[in-house]
Amino acid sequence: MAFALLLNNLLLLDGILLHPSFLHQRDSVGWANLYKYIRDSHRLVNSPVIASPLIEAGILPTDSGQTEYFYNIQPYSENILLGPDYETIRARGIDYLYSIQADVKDHKFDKIFTTEGYDNLITITLVSQYYTQVDTITVDMPQAHQTWVIGIWEPIGK
Repeated sequence: MAFALLLNNLLLLDGILLHPSFLHQRDSVGWANLYKYIRDSHRLVNSPVIASPLIEAGILPTDSGQTEYFYNIQPYSENILLGPDYETIRARGIDYLYSIQADVKDHKFDKIFTTEGYDNLITITLVSQYYTQVDTITVDMPQAHQTWVIGIWEPIGK
């Protein structure tokens, strides 16, 4: 009897907390506006919030949301079974950051998406020197009970 009640409660909570309607963020005005900016883009620096839509659009994401862990990795002992050594990973990460910063300075991105309160791969100070903010969009993240504020930037003079 107790097992049946527990199972029933789990199924009930699953239907309430993980209801498929939570995945309908594309129906909101904010998400629709973000998708429009993505459709109009070719090369961009993204906020992690739009990594999946970028992949759907065939655009390679710059920041997957897990990218920051690649650069914040702590030194570890070398083990060929674990992959490249720490210094190799660290050097490649630094090279990647520098290449993004250089491309920002050269206006090689047609858009940059930033997330308020999130440590982006590039600083707002750098972005604001070479790009102008054209829009701010607030999107709901219902699965995480969060709201994210996304800034959209385009090259100055565009």
